Amino acid sequence: MSLANKYRPKDWDDVIEQKYAVQILQNHLMNKKFNSVYLFLAPAGVGKTTLARLFASKINNAPDSYVEIDAASYNSAEAMRTLVENASTGSIGYEYKIFIIDEVHALSTQAFQVLLKIFEESPKKTIFMLCTTEYKKVPDTIKSRSLILKLAKITNKGLHDRLKYICEKEGLNVSDDILTYISNVAHGGLRSGISKLEQVISAGVTDLASAKKVLDLGISEDVLLEVITNLDDCSKVLRIVEDEIYAQCFGPEDFKVSLQQYVTDVLKYYYTNEIRYTNLSSVEGLNNVDPIKLRKLLKKLTFMNVVNKEIMDGLFILFNEEE
Repeated sequence: MSLANKYRPKDWDDVIEQKYAVQILQNHLMNKKFNSVYLFLAPAGVGKTTLARLFASKINNAPDSYVEIDAASYNSAEAMRTLVENASTGSIGYEYKIFIIDEVHALSTQAFQVLLKIFEESPKKTIFMLCTTEYKKVPDTIKSRSLILKLAKITNKGLHDRLKYICEKEGLNVSDDILTYISNVAHGGLRSGISKLEQVISAGVTDLASAKKVLDLGISEDVLLEVITNLDDCSKVLRIVEDEIYAQCFGPEDFKVSLQQYVTDVLKYYYTNEIRYTNLSSVEGLNNVDPIKLRKLLKKLTFMNVVNKEIMDGLFILFNEEE
């Protein structure tokens, strides 16, 4: 069994840093007053589906007392009609019929219309729990009939503490600097953090430098830093791109996306002086980068369609800068 499954929250105390969502659900349990539709919104790997399962099990006071559907695989109107029929008739042996629809944003327009019909007149003691990472793709008609629970990315400290807890329970000797690094590069996702921890454990590495090599599946920050610190030397930048990026099997789109994210994070760091507001794993070497050059690069990236105008405008507003 993977560590992610083994340490999946089984009670409220196991849920990390989702204070308000947990409080709302606990209040509903205490009062035995439930909404017909709950919409769990969160970035990938934060625990929205796990929280929905936990809530469902608490409602019926029994584990797995719900029906779960993956909308990414069953996204047709016909699949939703079958679900609606099950919701409208028969029994599943528990007080409440609970249906969890994961990745609900993947449903077709027609499938959403089928769901909407039953949401308008939901059968007694029937609860739907919708989970999504893409709020904008869920129709407003569905949102307006849902109690929306927004889960935040987990902080680096929260991730670190949970990973340390897992290591202690498993008797694993993983250094604190490795756990800190994993917490930084997991980008607020517990599932991602645990997966990276398993990679390090499987590789049998014990020092940070080796752990970084094991986990470095994307274009490294060191390479991207080298690119932006040599912006005045076109031939050197081309050599870096050829030798350190394309030669490592990354394509032009990988480079564009990685550079966009990296420049955005570096700018955030410059103007907030806080690494926690970024996706950076390290700020070593950033003192050699000229912020003015970075702003110019950001504008050039806009013309290259690497960074869109909306992102650029938002950054300059955030930093209180003139375009």
